Amino acid sequence: VAATCEVDGDWNGVLHAAPLAPLRISVWKDRILVPRHFLDSDITLSDGSVVAHSGDIESDPAASPDGKTDAYTVQKDSRFEIWTAGVHGENPVFRALGREPRFSPSGFEIVYTNTDPAGNQDVWKVDLRNSASESLTDAQEIDREPDWSPDARIIAFASA
Repeated sequence: VAATCEVDGDWNGVLHAAPLAPLRISVWKDRILVPRHFLDSDITLSDGSVVAHSGDIESDPAASPDGKTDAYTVQKDSRFEIWTAGVHGENPVFRALGREPRFSPSGFEIVYTNTDPAGNQDVWKVDLRNSASESLTDAQEIDREPDWSPDARIIAFASA
């Protein structure tokens, strides 16, 4: 994948130090959420509207089933945080430490990858109604990239 980016009006092709892969996007009807992965890694809509902007790295966007809320990861140095915001970036809310958020079919919960202090990655979920988080996996293997089945009965994830 070739990529270039604009820096202060100059197309110089410099990329941010964050890796480009995997490039996670999210789609809801005709709207696409895209992490820019460049010097300014905002989460934007396909029309260029900014959903998430900070001085940190934003990635892993996810659209809620009703399209009214977006979830995303904010990387602050080596710390990863899950945030949600309205479709136009309004009312950003910190939800949990972790990354790779995905909404449940009901939109009330998010599954995500959490990394413990020892560096082990497991799958967790947070209930958006009461902010309660719980671990879904607890193994020595690395468990990550969770997502819900359409009926919300199963959560699929990658495991090493």
